[in-house]
Parts: sequence; C-alpha cells; structure tokens
Amino acid sequence: MKSEHHLDNLDEDASGGLGLYPMRLVARMTGLSAATIRAWERRYGAIEPSRTDGNTRLFSAADVRRLSLLREATERGHAIGVAARLDEDALHALLQPPVGTEPPTAEPPSSSRPSGVRSAYAPLCDAYLHSVDQYEARRSHEILLRAAALLPGREFVMEVVLPVLREVGLRWEAGRFSVAHEHMVSAQLTAVLGTLRQVTPSDRGAPRIVVAAPEAERHEFGVLVGALLAAARGLEPIYLGADLPMADIERAATVSRCHLVLLGVARDLEPATEGPLAASIENLARNHRTWIGCPARHSLVTRIPGARFFHDFEALDLALVHVGTHALSG
Repeated sequence: MKSEHHLDNLDEDASGGLGLYPMRLVARMTGLSAATIRAWERRYGAIEPSRTDGNTRLFSAADVRRLSLLREATERGHAIGVAARLDEDALHALLQPPVGTEPPTAEPPSSSRPSGVRSAYAPLCDAYLHSVDQYEARRSHEILLRAAALLPGREFVMEVVLPVLREVGLRWEAGRFSVAHEHMVSAQLTAVLGTLRQVTPSDRGAPRIVVAAPEAERHEFGVLVGALLAAARGLEPIYLGADLPMADIERAATVSRCHLVLLGVARDLEPATEGPLAASIENLARNHRTWIGCPARHSLVTRIPGARFFHDFEALDLALVHVGTHALSG
C-alpha cells in the first residue's frame, strides 16, 4: 500500500482535480459509514488515506474502489480481517462466482448475505407487506416513509425496496397477492422513491448521468432506482422520467455534457417499434456512453453492441462506483 503523505492547502472540499475525495463523499460512494471506514483503516490497515496538514482524511480513487470491494466481501460473509490483507486483484477473484453457477437473471438479485441469514430489515418488510395484505394503505405508506427517512438511499433501495418487490412477486405467483396488491405497492414505492430523488443532494462538480426511459416505456420504477443509486454513489443524476422521445434524451445528454446515459427498458417491444428504437439508441451510443437496464433476454441486448447492459441493480450499483471514481480522477 502507499505510504501516508501530507498535502498542503487541502480541506474537506478537495476537488477531483487532485484525485482525492473527502470522507463524506467516499461514504456515499461506497455505502459504508464513516465510522466503519475509520475502523477498517485503524484496526486492519485496509487503506491508508492521505491527510491534510489539519489531519483530515482524503481518499484516492483506488481507496474508494478497494473499500467498495471490501464492503461486498464482508456482505458475502468474508471476515474483514482476512479480506483487508488481499490486494485488489485477489479481492476481485474472491468475489467471482464459482465456475458453473447460473448467470444473473433479469429479476432483482437475491441479497449477497449468506444463505439462510435473515436481514435486519426483514421485520420492517414483513410489517409493510402485512399492511398491504390488509389494504391498510395509510399504515403501509407510513412504514415506507419512516424507512426512507431513517436509511441512506442505497440502503433503503437494497434492503427494503428490492426485497419487498421480490416478495410481492412470489406472493402473486402463489396466489396470495392480487393485481390490486401489486398496484398498491408499485404506486407507494414510486411515490416514495420520487420524493427521495428530489431531496437527495449531489456534490458540486460530480459527474452527470442522464437517466430516462424511452418513448412508450411507461414503467418509471427502474429508472427511479437507477437515479437514486447514482446519487448515492456521488454522481449527479439528471432525471428525465419515463416515456421520453429518444431525440429529447440525446439532446439532454449533449447539452448537459453528461458522463453517461442510463436508460430503462422493462417491457418487450412490438416489432414495429423495436427497430426504430434500437436504431435511435445505437445512434445515441455512438455519441454518448450508454447503459441500458433491461431483462436479460430482451431483444435489444443483441441489437446495440455499443451499449452496456445491466440485468440487476447490484451490478449497476457496483458499476456506478467505478464511474464515480474514474470520472473524478480523470
């Protein structure tokens, strides 16, 4: 690891021009609390951040990537004392799925915690789903609002929103939830996520990411989650919403000088609309870095070689970490 060095005239608002980031931004980008980052540094030597003359920690892009990998390793059950001794290549190897495992599906992924271990947020999710089951709309909405107010945005998405959606899908398949239950959950989650998006701050000078769903794609949920994850990772989402003409999306990307465009496409396309949409997105991808969230077997996957596709939110979340660190250090 690099040795600690002191830099003159730097403070908590150190700019990305030097490739060094303050604790508050690093905590948002990695999903770790400042207390955890300090503990991992002090007890395990996991990182060795630079410091100002006033002893303020400043982290490099490599530090942020390493902390994100260590967080993922601990979430998968690996001891931090062991993981902290590994270099970045070894951490990547540790996190690779075993040979022969199934590829990611289009559904939101299962939690990365060890099998059989119940989330600390499971009782909250259970209480919410019970209220939904009884059509207690006010109570269920209040449960979501309290959770959103108390939890960091990324934690709310990963530990509450996605597990709730998975369980709703399972209950619908088993005949325990009706279409009305599904619509109730969708409406409440969309409303709460929309509010969170509006109140989540962005750091000055953060890389911009245009987030939208193209024309005829009316499902807003996926792009809302994408915008929140981007903000949680230190990026500035330019959220345009759903059902937007591709020409408008490209214009927004050009004028805003965004770092990338994130599109959400949830539904299958009619043959008459698939070709024109694929051509428009391919044109966008020639001029702007383009990411697309969609089901794994979606027809667009094979038609737009210039775009990067994501089929679950965990993969998107990890990729956003690298965008934030590389863009700011570049």
